[in-house]
Amino acid sequence: MQVTRRSFVLGGTAVLTALGRATPLLASVLEDAQSRAALPDQRLEEGWEFYKGPLDPRFQIWYSQELVTWEPMTVPHCFNAYDGCDPDVPAYRGPGWYRRKLKVANPYTNGRTLLHFEGAGQRAEVYVGNTLVASHSGGYDEFNVDITEPCRALKPGDELALAVLCDNGRDIERMPSDLSDFTLYGGLYRHVHLVYLPQISFEAVHAHVDFEPGRGATIVITARLHAPEANAKDVELQIGVEDPQGHSVFQSTLKRAIWTGEAAVAKFEIASPMLWSPSTPNLYRCTVSATAAGDAASVSHRFGVRHAQFETHGPFLLNGQRLLIRGTHRHEDHAGYAAAMP
Repeated sequence: MQVTRRSFVLGGTAVLTALGRATPLLASVLEDAQSRAALPDQRLEEGWEFYKGPLDPRFQIWYSQELVTWEPMTVPHCFNAYDGCDPDVPAYRGPGWYRRKLKVANPYTNGRTLLHFEGAGQRAEVYVGNTLVASHSGGYDEFNVDITEPCRALKPGDELALAVLCDNGRDIERMPSDLSDFTLYGGLYRHVHLVYLPQISFEAVHAHVDFEPGRGATIVITARLHAPEANAKDVELQIGVEDPQGHSVFQSTLKRAIWTGEAAVAKFEIASPMLWSPSTPNLYRCTVSATAAGDAASVSHRFGVRHAQFETHGPFLLNGQRLLIRGTHRHEDHAGYAAAMP
């Protein structure tokens, strides 16, 4: 039997299963899962329904079952799973709708309830009931949607009616443009999370590294808070940094007033840092916890210590040593999955 591209596309799921499924657990995804370990985090995979085509969110999403047929769906999902690589069928460009009912039980008093989208192509609109609560343009970055107020309006026992529009239709104002040489996929092709946070929590934590070969490294930890003005109280911070082998290199506990914007919360030196390079990709781990009004929030991330330099009319140097740079490229492109790799 001759195997054509069409027959491979139609049987791609089985073929990939036989060969061993590709694993999307890149370092950033693994790190993201670890950093959320301390948070009440529910990954929303099952229980979705999907419809490919335009709908009016004012009434057709939940109240016109006789007009459209919804397909049970598991997320991540890409609605170009087959036509994106079928040479005989143009890839679909347009709207696709996802919907599900959601039970919400925030354990924090006056806490925040967020939806965390790892990626939605290429433009997304998020609806609670028939009300638009957020929109996002760009299929390759993460974004959060705060649904705290709609959740507080729910009566005991009620479920949240959640709908997400994903649209990969042509848009000359959006990047990447249609002049690109790859398919602009559509769908909820990354994970969606329901996240509960205390009223006072972190928006971001960064480790800023100052290092030159032959010297120690200076590390400055900065943080940005989400803290309503009505609850402007002191917050207790616990900061810990471990080296790549898991040994503590810095610890600090302090109490300070709530701040706005990004502020430095710690600064320390590493006399003999373990450097990051392609051959020895050493990473430090920084964990910052904040306790306020009896609730605690914690975030964790990893960072490397390295020095990069381009010599004028000369080579590229990493940590003072010449490094030949070779490019690599990866298209997330599989028959039966498209961009929604398992």
